Amino acid sequence: MLAARAVLGDTVPVLARSWSSLLLTVTLLGAGCSSSNTSDSTTSADSNDATTTHVLSYTPKWVDTRCTVKIPAGAKVTCGSLSVPEDRSIADGDMVVLPVVRIHSTSKSPKPDPVVYLHGGPGSGTLQRGLTNRVKNPVLAERDLIVFDQRGAGESTPSLECPEREKAFIDALASTGSFDDEQRAVGASLRTCHDRLIDEGRDLDQYNSLTNAADLADLRVALGIDEWNLWGVSYGTRLALTEMRSYPEGVRSVVIDSVYPPSSASVTEAVDGGIRAFEALANGCATDPVCHQKYPDVTADLETAAVALDAAPYSFSYTDPVTKKVTTLNLTGDDAAGGFFNALYDTDLIPQLPNWIHDLAAGGRSLIPLIAQDGIPFVNDITEGAYMSYECADNGARLSDDEVEKLRADPGRAGLLLLAGFNIFCDTWPVEHLPAEYGDVVESDIPTLVVAGEYDPITPPAGSRAVAEALADSVFIQVPRGGHGPALTNGCTSEIYTEFFSVGTAVDTSCLDSFTPLPFT
Repeated sequence: MLAARAVLGDTVPVLARSWSSLLLTVTLLGAGCSSSNTSDSTTSADSNDATTTHVLSYTPKWVDTRCTVKIPAGAKVTCGSLSVPEDRSIADGDMVVLPVVRIHSTSKSPKPDPVVYLHGGPGSGTLQRGLTNRVKNPVLAERDLIVFDQRGAGESTPSLECPEREKAFIDALASTGSFDDEQRAVGASLRTCHDRLIDEGRDLDQYNSLTNAADLADLRVALGIDEWNLWGVSYGTRLALTEMRSYPEGVRSVVIDSVYPPSSASVTEAVDGGIRAFEALANGCATDPVCHQKYPDVTADLETAAVALDAAPYSFSYTDPVTKKVTTLNLTGDDAAGGFFNALYDTDLIPQLPNWIHDLAAGGRSLIPLIAQDGIPFVNDITEGAYMSYECADNGARLSDDEVEKLRADPGRAGLLLLAGFNIFCDTWPVEHLPAEYGDVVESDIPTLVVAGEYDPITPPAGSRAVAEALADSVFIQVPRGGHGPALTNGCTSEIYTEFFSVGTAVDTSCLDSFTPLPFT
């Protein structure tokens, strides 16, 4: 889930084909849920408690390839690609190609069930950021780790990149104009990208969480893996939950960290989540004697800083890390709020936030360029066409036009978040909606570890807890003062994560009883 570091949201309903056409599409989604790697195997697609049996009309194609991703010293890595139809009802039509990297275990006798990582976004990709962090994953002591870019995202082909939207976002940060003007410009850029991709032959109706889950099922079969374990973070949790419901065969266990479930579909969730996270941060400081003495009112400091920046936007030069183009940005109070929202993602940054907010309220500006240099590329690194297609398809049938119009008319301090997300832009990105039933709560008996961060601004811990409660065999943990995706941010939760793949929900979580988060600075 994208917010200012990935903005979650939802959208207005858009184009929808006839129910019969939609049913046909869902019926033909299946892939790979079979006991053998043959093109004629019978599979079951149970996406809403109704089993659909069909025969595969295509063969998922696996090809070993040369690794183009930089391999860290000492790591053993093999690479390949999975090719499947863009539209599974047209077996000989256009194909999507997903790049896959397998990081081999350091064990001389690794377990036969690897872990597959499901990246967030949707559309963030992962391979373009390299393998430096992945090769440090503790599961590699016993299991292989499989990493891939999902359809439409990252290094997959075709690419659904939208440079039009990236430019419009930078232009909005450079402008001191009204939110109304900025949202119109961003919306126009998205529609231009949408129409260009259609003209290039892309079927954007084929980029959603059901087709994504079918790709994942195909990948397991193409690799000849009997059982594997899923590890999803942010949007990757939605993909994992979709897989558990629609293609459970071969899924041994699941870790979902910072959960964005299929049932989540409200355009105000990102805004509400940000408000809750800031309140939690302020309360955390207020109940910490040292922090409270230094920064007695974090909420007041944030508003003081925002009002000052609205009155006198801060100008500075920003260099695009890819194009090297230099732009003069003019950051307002809403932009500052978006920047701190983004910072709440990072568990390691959270202890510094009361200090940063206080400094900004006192007139300090030196941190703004540093925050922008990190936050802007995170937003623009998303594959926008994939992000828009997935989100608008998954959620479109369940969204409120009234909520969208209210946000457009009065975004409050969430202006930057809304410009970076899709919450108010699905009318510029018409795709076929998944049935409203896609949003039904997922029920499963697959062993599942559910992780949440106390200060997560985009996937609040209450939502992750509710998902855990609906699963028959789950364990829930919350990381104190944790941000977004906190499972591997400390020794305690890293041990829980690693042990879970061996013992399931019998995992020992008692280290959290004595866990002490990093102190506020």
